[in-house]
Amino acid sequence: MNNQKRDLAVHTFVRILGGVISFASVFLLTYLFPVSEIGQYNLILSSINISVSLGTLWLTQSILRFYHEEKNLGFVISLSFISLFISFVFYLMLAMIFRQPINFWIVSYIFIFGVYSIGDSFFRSTNKIYAYMSLELAISIGKIFPMIVFALIFKSINSIFASQILLIGILLVYLIIKNWKTFQLLDYSINRISFEKYFRFGLPLVGLTISNWVLSASDRYIISFLGNDSQVGIYSTNYMLANSIYMMFSLIVLGAFHPMIMRQWHISKESTEELVSQSIDIYFALMVPLCFFGILKSHILLGFFKGDTYTHYSDIFNWTVLGIFLYGLSMLFHKYFELIEKPSVILLFNLISAIVNIILNFILIPSFGFQIAAFATFLSYLTYIILVYIKMKNRFSIKFNFGNLAIHFIYNLVFLVIDTLLVKNSNLIIFLLEGVIYVLLTILVYQLTNMFKVTDLVKRKV
Repeated sequence: MNNQKRDLAVHTFVRILGGVISFASVFLLTYLFPVSEIGQYNLILSSINISVSLGTLWLTQSILRFYHEEKNLGFVISLSFISLFISFVFYLMLAMIFRQPINFWIVSYIFIFGVYSIGDSFFRSTNKIYAYMSLELAISIGKIFPMIVFALIFKSINSIFASQILLIGILLVYLIIKNWKTFQLLDYSINRISFEKYFRFGLPLVGLTISNWVLSASDRYIISFLGNDSQVGIYSTNYMLANSIYMMFSLIVLGAFHPMIMRQWHISKESTEELVSQSIDIYFALMVPLCFFGILKSHILLGFFKGDTYTHYSDIFNWTVLGIFLYGLSMLFHKYFELIEKPSVILLFNLISAIVNIILNFILIPSFGFQIAAFATFLSYLTYIILVYIKMKNRFSIKFNFGNLAIHFIYNLVFLVIDTLLVKNSNLIIFLLEGVIYVLLTILVYQLTNMFKVTDLVKRKV
């Protein structure tokens, strides 16, 4: 119980602080760089993300699934070097295909980001919660400082990469020095049986990575192909703002409950079903109010950016918020297929949804403009979650509290009507004041209806 409380508290702290920093960094980018350079940066970052995912996801997911049983650190480190090299090769291929730059900072960031991804999974699997916190904060803080100093001096988007390289590098050197004696005693040989198990479990995730990339990032490449870098910049900035806020809160639930669900599976299927159902209730309680208020006031949020161009395309932000909501929910829905080691099912449905996304983008963008890509992505996530639920419903029982869902709907509908009738001016002070009122009212409604209490986060029957 104490470990669950600690884990949830640390996850919440890390995700909220990281999200706030990411939120601030999005605004900084609009003031430091022109929209076309922001577009170029996001295309490069998308290529790095897909490359690192292709190179490391099979390993990171296998660590989360198997490491707590085997504790073979030397073996994992050896596989990590292989994964980082694969990530680098994939970026070279993408850089040639999309004619993107290859320089010292980009290459260094590929390795640093790969280390971050593997380290994140390792620290979560081993429950080294404070090392995990340090790693997450280093990557988050690097998005602002010393990035802003580098950007003002060098006027280059490479400043964003250099800042994160510096902070993660310092943390990595510290961890190596601190654990040097341990590293000297490890067996770095690659055990064939363990490798086959890791690879067999992780290989389908390579395809899953590609389909996830198509779902979340291919729209930027399609916009670039059909339009220009400035449109990519506008779209990406709206996406990053939504992602910084809502993925942060989504990952609080996903990150905290994932290791709990994995451990609970070894106790019983029934208790795991109960825990997943509980996590979905908590997910709705956290995300529904956040999504509702963010969409309601998105034009004010986007008004903080430099220029009015971003506000004009607030629909991108709104549909991205809804897409992220479905994405987080789908991560909880398909837990069963992770638990029974059937990632191929997840891969199949991701591929179907990814194909739907590409087709919708090429059909809709020429007629409705680049902003419609966010709606296409939302429909693709909706397709995925429907497919997963249909496949899972007779195998793994997830119980929905429809009374709670009704409360969510009625409460937010009433607030929308009142807001429409009473709030006529849109400015920062009213936005903040109304936000505080909405949060307090939400907490009050939750308490009065006994729908959700803070103590319910950690109540478990074992």
